[in-house]
Amino acid sequence: MLVITACVFVAAVVGSQYVTRPTASTDVSKYVPADAESILWVPILHEFTSQLMLFSRGIQEIALFRDLLKAETGVVIVDPESIRDIGVDPEAGLALVWRSGHLHLLIGVQNEARLSSAIISKFENLGYRVQSPPPDGQGALYSAYSASDELRAAFDIRDGLMVLVYAADGTNPVDAITSIYERGSQTFFQTDRYQDVVSKVGESGVLLYSATTQDNATLARLTQLTQSEAIPSILRPWIRPAIDAWLRSVEYVAGSIRIGSCETQSKVVVVSQSEGVSLIPRAWRMSSDLPIPDMASILPRDTVLFTRQELRLKPLENLLRKLAGLTGGIRGLLGAGDPTAEVLGKYVHPELNDRHVVQDVFSHLTGHLSVAFLGIDRRAPVAELIDLSVPQRWLNQVQLVLGLQVRDGSKFWARWWPKRTILETLGYTITSIPGIPSSVADAAVTIRRMCTTRDRARTTRRQPRRTGTRIPCETYGILRRGDLIWMTTGAETLERLLTTAKGDTAPMPGLTREPLAKSVLGSSSMFFGGYFSFDGLLKAVENRNLPGGATRYLAQMFEMAFLLDTDGNDLRYEFLLTR
Repeated sequence: MLVITACVFVAAVVGSQYVTRPTASTDVSKYVPADAESILWVPILHEFTSQLMLFSRGIQEIALFRDLLKAETGVVIVDPESIRDIGVDPEAGLALVWRSGHLHLLIGVQNEARLSSAIISKFENLGYRVQSPPPDGQGALYSAYSASDELRAAFDIRDGLMVLVYAADGTNPVDAITSIYERGSQTFFQTDRYQDVVSKVGESGVLLYSATTQDNATLARLTQLTQSEAIPSILRPWIRPAIDAWLRSVEYVAGSIRIGSCETQSKVVVVSQSEGVSLIPRAWRMSSDLPIPDMASILPRDTVLFTRQELRLKPLENLLRKLAGLTGGIRGLLGAGDPTAEVLGKYVHPELNDRHVVQDVFSHLTGHLSVAFLGIDRRAPVAELIDLSVPQRWLNQVQLVLGLQVRDGSKFWARWWPKRTILETLGYTITSIPGIPSSVADAAVTIRRMCTTRDRARTTRRQPRRTGTRIPCETYGILRRGDLIWMTTGAETLERLLTTAKGDTAPMPGLTREPLAKSVLGSSSMFFGGYFSFDGLLKAVENRNLPGGATRYLAQMFEMAFLLDTDGNDLRYEFLLTR
């Protein structure tokens, strides 16, 4: 059974170059049914296994799997001749197909006797009783029965092809096998649907496809997830209709995955079947003609994580008003005044009880925003880093940067800089950093609270420190360059941004040469994108003992990038991982 497990394992990760080659067995793609509900297609088995092992070199668990597979089956997964020795054609493709409640495995065969013997042996090791075909039967149909004598699986080998089917409850896998061999004149790769898939995800890589139309069992399985116990019962009646409506507008999901020796890339597209229905609500999409800001250029090269979002803020503003209305009580619900302002005025500062406060904030913002994680305080105990019970302490032990684009930086600053007195009455000290050239920043401000003198700090250190209760000096910062504003947490974060802005350290965009990563860090438009640096994370956690040998795994990867956007009505997701 490990032969089958290996095929499923390799087909479920990432693939090789998507081409179809003549094989000594058969062209497996000619047997993939046109009405398949879900498909995972690996064009050339040995190229896939070789490239997978090459990409995952140095990962101990992959090496253990390779060694276990060799011990159980005698197969060296990266060696085409070793694969051929068990009867499988390494030059042929491999297909996993879900259809009518059955899981099908289709694979090219060069030696029927060897492959059937290996599979029978694995079924028997798992406690199944295998019934062989009669000597005069056509093909080589084998049936596998469970301990309760229930037919659970069957496989057939003929014409250089093996079809193995796992049965759903109460169904006959033999019938499913027969329908594969008795295929019609058209297969999936000859359909208009396949041509549409290729036009959206390309022809290279392992192919993934799943239909979600209303007459498909896949949709029913997806909607069942909305009844999960993980979703609070009070929310299910509201969540289920929303998810069902979204799924009803989806025709299919398709993707391609490509792997090389040093990188893997994937592209997944969710295709809408409803004309004019966008899978990201248009109300949340930006329609502004403002230029896309370069928010990553001020971040240092060793930044760990950078994400950016293009979001129309009006729905968020309306949602904030509704939530504040619930908090503000009956008066807010009846529309008497701005409930958000009432909440801010009551719990933050009386001066914020201004009916224009929400409009003053959202009217200035364009909807371009970013979040970056630069590192952590090297002196912070690990227990405190994962403890969010004291938000002020956590914020000042992690170096976070929130980037915002405003419509007019000068007007925004003139409107809000005088309100710094609100922070002063709350105990904060606001200090403008002098002597910064205008080419570096228009303004740089530090905001601190509870920062004690050296003598008081020494006294504090003599006292026992109780994890979960210590509140350190709060340090925040604001940096403005034109229409871009960055707000920071952590003692060194603002200084690191200024150092990069002055050119004393390399900026983050120079870290990568990958087109997808550059588009995330650069000026390409996208609904949501992100970039993760493994080198930056290693630097942030150096001299810390991470559990489970995590450092060893992190050191083997270099960067990860992703984006989420739309193409017309379709939803597009792209992913990159390099090492």
